[in-house]
Amino acid sequence: MSRSSLWISLLVLALPFTGVAFLIYETVGFDWSELNDAAWRASLAVTLYVTLVATAISLVIGTWLARSVYRRRSTWLASLLRWPMFVPHVAAAYLFYVLFSGGFPFYGVVEANERHHLVVILTYVWKEVPFVFLMVIGTYAQLNRGYVDMAKTLQLTPFEQFKVAEWPFLVKPLLDSFWVLVAFISFAYEVPALLGVTFPELLGVLAYERLTTGLFLNAFESYAVALVWTLFIFIGVIGSYTLTAKRRRRIRAGGETMSRFLTAGLILFPFVGLFLAFPATFNWDEAIGNTVVYVLVLGFVNVWLGIGTAWWLMFTESRWKTAVEWFTFLPLFIPVLATMFGMYIALAQLGLVGTHIGVGLVLLVTTLPYSIRLAYNAMYVIGRPLLEQTLTLAPWSRFGLVLFPLLKETIRTIVLFSTVIVLSQFVLVQLMGAGLIPTVTTRLYQAYAGNDFALALQNTWVLILVPVLLYLGIGGLFGIWIRLVKGRLQ
Repeated sequence: MSRSSLWISLLVLALPFTGVAFLIYETVGFDWSELNDAAWRASLAVTLYVTLVATAISLVIGTWLARSVYRRRSTWLASLLRWPMFVPHVAAAYLFYVLFSGGFPFYGVVEANERHHLVVILTYVWKEVPFVFLMVIGTYAQLNRGYVDMAKTLQLTPFEQFKVAEWPFLVKPLLDSFWVLVAFISFAYEVPALLGVTFPELLGVLAYERLTTGLFLNAFESYAVALVWTLFIFIGVIGSYTLTAKRRRRIRAGGETMSRFLTAGLILFPFVGLFLAFPATFNWDEAIGNTVVYVLVLGFVNVWLGIGTAWWLMFTESRWKTAVEWFTFLPLFIPVLATMFGMYIALAQLGLVGTHIGVGLVLLVTTLPYSIRLAYNAMYVIGRPLLEQTLTLAPWSRFGLVLFPLLKETIRTIVLFSTVIVLSQFVLVQLMGAGLIPTVTTRLYQAYAGNDFALALQNTWVLILVPVLLYLGIGGLFGIWIRLVKGRLQ
């Protein structure tokens, strides 16, 4: 099972690199001076501003919350931070639009669609803080308390204690988080398209508009920008990991009530937008049907390929392990929208544009790297000695009787991540589906553009309820299955 999962995963994850190759081919002979106009220069400046500010704030708050949970054992905070994870980015953008639009007078100073992009940054911070928290809390869980106790014994200041006993171990997860957020935010479309302004636009918005306006007459500009930005992030990832490699190897060897109310209020506040207007009457249609099918199919495929590939990485003795691990890891740092321009060209040659297979394949490319990383981290925490004891079992018995119960929370998280990411994609579905495949996300944008707030709010409710119900449903199925397994073992 693990070997077949590995090969399928490698084929799927080869698509982003194929997209980059097509971008290189399409930009041969391109006049790069065309990018030296006011629109692209302004777009680059505002993209760097929004990306770096949102990323920095998310890293600081996410690390602080992880540290608070670790030091105070605040299980309520860890549970509360799950709430934003159930909300797709496009739904979060619409909630913040409702809260900070001109019709909400309490926030007349800060409004949506203003030139400082403050609401865009706020939306990204609200969504990405839980991601940083999850990346960092695992490091704190494995942190040796002896380092902290020694720092206290030496009577170091709180800042020096953090610097000496905690910071060296946080370098890798924070570096991972930084580049994942930079790659995601810098070339995204959905949030800045809803909450940004027409000038200057962020790179992802401007590139998509140049690509799709005028029968693709300006497509080569978008291809060039996507290629340059992808290479820029790729070089940054390789350079930063190379510079910190020696230090990371050395590390491997060697007013509470008020703050609770404030933290809970900041996390729960955006949900107020769901109740500021009445949604339209719910009707099952093709868009909802397509959305449910994509969520269920991709959730199953992500669990299957993620666990299978992680199992191979965990137990293989192949000399190619490091190369394969990097191959499955690098797509996390490649802007999805940028490489999608190249994937669009590649899949058009195969006749997959405008088909459910093409859309599903691109969505799988977007979600699979996260699933592999989540499954591998979970197996690493469980430990190889315990997992090795299951090698004598048949593959399906191993999965059903051992891995399924041990990885139940990881499987729920994989399904949640894949669901939220799928529901957040408008451009991928719209471009790869050639406008022929409606989903709840694409319909939300149509309702927003047509100022149909009741329909937009209905779609927002659907985008939030689908992950919640699926997460709870899988939890219920796990409970039933584990009781059956216990009964069989007894």
